[in-house]
Amino acid sequence: MNAATSLRYHLYEYRTAIPIFYSIVIILLLLSAILSGENSHVSGLEYSTGWFLCISAMNSFRGHFLFHLQLGSTRRTLFKGWLLFCAILSLLVTVTNVLLVLAAHLFVPSFSSPLFAIQIESAPLRILAGGFSSLCSNLLAMALGYLVTCGFYRLNKIGKWVVGLLIGGAVLLFINLTIQFESIVTAMLETMFTFPYAHPFFAGGTYLLAAAILLMLCWAIIRNIPEKNRA
Repeated sequence: MNAATSLRYHLYEYRTAIPIFYSIVIILLLLSAILSGENSHVSGLEYSTGWFLCISAMNSFRGHFLFHLQLGSTRRTLFKGWLLFCAILSLLVTVTNVLLVLAAHLFVPSFSSPLFAIQIESAPLRILAGGFSSLCSNLLAMALGYLVTCGFYRLNKIGKWVVGLLIGGAVLLFINLTIQFESIVTAMLETMFTFPYAHPFFAGGTYLLAAAILLMLCWAIIRNIPEKNRA
């Protein structure tokens, strides 16, 4: 099996997931157009896409890894195929989202998107900047999901329990800090979410660099990962 065959296998696995996801998105947009009031706003397409890609990446390792090994394929081929799949899927959903946003803006006046908040006067350049930032954030979401699933597959049962408890503790700590320092945390989150609107190309470059670092960590894990019949 070569990288192209691995890519086709990854794409084949998602032949139904992507249409189902966008069918749900379109249905929700139509319902929003019917039920929303004049002063209401509908958004969340970009963030829901990020979660979809992250979860998709988390479900795209174990079965594919064992399948490649059974066919005598190498870990390098697996990773190359997934990188191509990651790039194509991220580009596909980015273009689809931009088209959906533009269409929804015409037919659903209450629809809002980060694309409209970018501080660039030229509409084509604003779309290009928003698309670039969205593409890089989608790559980052997939890289994060793939790193999580690779890391958990590499750990033994005790390690998984320890990491799970640490993640749960970190979430509880964040909630506690949010309650104690609400104004500071709110200001930090507001800056983090509004920064891409003011500097979309810089934000996209930051996302791309972070994704590259996570993918290097993924390869460091995969290149020596043992075969397990049970996760």
